[in-house]
Order: sequence, then structure tokens, then C-alpha cells
Amino acid sequence: MKKRIGLLTVFLSLFTFTQVLATSWVELSVEEVTERANVIVYGTYDFSDELTNGTEMVFHGTAFKVKEVYKGESASQITVGIDPFDIGWVDEFQNDGGEFLLFLEEGEDFLLPVGGPNGMVQVQDGQVVESDEEKRLFYQNVLESSSQEPNVLASSTEESNLKNPTINMLLYIGIILIVGTILTSWFKRYQRNKA
Repeated sequence: MKKRIGLLTVFLSLFTFTQVLATSWVELSVEEVTERANVIVYGTYDFSDELTNGTEMVFHGTAFKVKEVYKGESASQITVGIDPFDIGWVDEFQNDGGEFLLFLEEGEDFLLPVGGPNGMVQVQDGQVVESDEEKRLFYQNVLESSSQEPNVLASSTEESNLKNPTINMLLYIGIILIVGTILTSWFKRYQRNKA
């Protein structure tokens, strides 16, 4: 009986997902942020679309309108992760004419700012907004370096997966079936050994 309860507890814990939101970020050097970034883009978040929840724990995916690309390739609109606690101040900053230089790395479902706020550089009237003068100058140099326009034909696996949730659903169903099959065989073996 104790084994059954233990097995049931393990089974239920596999399917109980607890979301923990923690937004304490370690400050990264500008060199590390740049090195970790697969894509560097300049533009604005588009909060007019409903946020797309992916499987990222802290981030919600939202549309980002790309004006310039400094590293990697990007479409003119991409899905970028944003901490839900940052949406308010980001929206307010953009309503005052602010834009963002984003240093992005690959996430599970969409691109994510490197180290959370480390990869979200605020820009107002073409000038980087940063109290640390060394960081400000570094990011200003990136902003003023050569860039390219977004690639109209560019798309990423993350984008297509978000637009076609069937792929993610099939993956989850497959995992559930495999775990269920394993647990059923263990239970049958346990019943045979008990008899």
C-alpha cells in the first residue's frame, strides 16, 4: 500500500506544474551581454496584441517591431520574451517616445533578453538612457554602428512553433503517453509480484 501511495505521489508530481516568478537579476558586463546575444535589434514592443504564453517560466512572449538589426537575422516583427512585471514601465516608457535596443538569446519558445533587464537597453530620442557612463557609451556605439533592415523573409523556429501550437501539444501528449505506459507496466509488474 505504501508503494502505491509513493508511486501515485511521483506520478502526480510529474504533472503538477508550479510556476515561480523571480525577477532578481545578476548584473552582467556589457561584453558578456553582447557575447551571449544571438540577435541584437532595435525597435518597440507591440502591446496591442494579446501576450502569448509559452513554456518560459518568467517570460511572456509579446510582439516586437524591429526597425534595425545589428547582429543575426530578424523579421520585421518577432516574438520576444518580457517579464510580466516589466510590461507596465516598458509601456509607459514607449508612450513617452522611448524605444529599445534588445540583446537577445535563444529561449525555449522565443527570443529572450540576455540576463533579463541586462539585454533591454532604453533609448530616448536616439540616445541610450543609462546612468553608468561606460555602459551608456558602449551601447551608444552599438546603436550608432552599421545595421541592416529586418529581413522580410526571415522566420525562426520559435515563431512558427508559437503560431502552430499543435507541435507543442503533440509533444506534451507524447510525454504523457510514455510516462503513462511506464507507470502502467510498473503497476502490472507490481501486481504480478504481489500475487
